[in-house]
Amino acid sequence: MAEVDPVATIERRVPRWRSRRALVPISALVLVGAGLGAWRAADHGGELSGPASGGWNTATLPHIATARATYLYATDELSNGTGWAVGSWSAGGINQTAAEHWDGHQWTVVPTPNPKGEDDELFGVSALSATDAWAVGFDAGVASSSQGGAAVNSDTSLIEHWDGTHWRALEPPALPTLHAYEVALHAVAAVSPTNAWAAGFADYKGLIEHWDGGRWSVSPFPAPKTSSAEDSSAIFGLAAVSATDVWAVGSSSFAHKESCLLEHWDGEAWSAVTCPEPAGTGDAKLDSITEISPNDLWAVGFYTTGNTGSNKNSYALTEHFDGTAWKVVPTPHLAPGPRPLGGYSDELTAVAGRASEDVYAAGSSNRLIHWDGKRWTVQSAQSPGQVEGMASIPGGGVWAVGERLVGSTTQPFVVTRSAS
Repeated sequence: MAEVDPVATIERRVPRWRSRRALVPISALVLVGAGLGAWRAADHGGELSGPASGGWNTATLPHIATARATYLYATDELSNGTGWAVGSWSAGGINQTAAEHWDGHQWTVVPTPNPKGEDDELFGVSALSATDAWAVGFDAGVASSSQGGAAVNSDTSLIEHWDGTHWRALEPPALPTLHAYEVALHAVAAVSPTNAWAAGFADYKGLIEHWDGGRWSVSPFPAPKTSSAEDSSAIFGLAAVSATDVWAVGSSSFAHKESCLLEHWDGEAWSAVTCPEPAGTGDAKLDSITEISPNDLWAVGFYTTGNTGSNKNSYALTEHFDGTAWKVVPTPHLAPGPRPLGGYSDELTAVAGRASEDVYAAGSSNRLIHWDGKRWTVQSAQSPGQVEGMASIPGGGVWAVGERLVGSTTQPFVVTRSAS
């Protein structure tokens, strides 16, 4: 699919499938100092504010005063109560990587490398300890060659590592050699210091990379079961249950139809797994996956029905794995009405599970939905903006990160829900 939205068109060329959805203005306004070329905290110095509706708390995050837009795409937490959120910020049309750290009391911005100094973004993060975390994304550039007099895009995968003191980008010799013009990593899942996975796409073909403790290498990617003649594919989410049990979710496309994608690692090889879709589905995609136990996983995204144009409607899609097979689970419609080309209004972009009867999902509609062990229900509480990533907190909490439109700028947010 090649959707175009207002935000994406005025930002820059972004990797396919990661087009940004238009944000809805909110009434809350956070004032920032003008003309400051450094990060600064807004109200409360980045600490959690009081409880929001529905038991959710909103954190006021540090941001760049001169930034036109700041996005947070992913988050991960450690058992000691600390965690990370990663994304990008933009001032003047060039995106730069961004990382924010929660030390248990407040959020602070931590510098991250931008290897080429062009458009760089971080889409995924996975933390093992206070001295061992991975973040992945893409590093955009322009090749020296050209085709028909036009510059050729030359993106490379971006992998950065936290050693307890600094984020460091892997140098090109330490990255897998990929002969592709469009490369992006959207997800990362670390199992141990010597075992981690990253996934995304290269020239619109699914890409999986593996860390063995010494180097990253490309892992064979099996053709999706949705089509015998794959046209394109991409991975957006990873869940590492164990060293012999890893899941990847995304989408594949053939003959102008996008289908949801499931891949599984059994300790020896990746294999394609049939991804179910509701009857009458036009297009379908899975954006995120969470693991509660080896026999209890959830994946979320969206699917469409109807013809093209105004007759095409989008719906939230949730799928559950019970240890034997994946099954579609009925999900409430978040934003009824026609949604051309999916419209993203009902797309679920993130999911996090605290227990078998306690799972949350959210997306671009600002609505949160909850699984109580029997059904999904729409929550009365709403996120302050568009949720891009979620993670469960050891001990029973949930974090959700994303961005919201405040005046003429797009600013990051984090909302949390405690175990109680």
